[in-house]
Amino acid sequence: MSYTELAKYYSLKVGTITKLVMTGDFTNIVKIGRKNYFRKADVEAWIDSKTIKVVGV
Repeated sequence: MSYTELAKYYSLKVGTITKLVMTGDFTNIVKIGRKNYFRKADVEAWIDSKTIKVVGV
């Protein structure tokens, strides 16, 4: 997935994704030529790692 595809799929801004990548707080990128891509499985694993369990609501 490209930055634009990822942003559209998860309703995020490209700038938000860029910031997460630059701070090292996001999944790894796959560089093909000059372009950067994300593996969907890696993104989903990153999202799963950010999931928190809410108790008592």
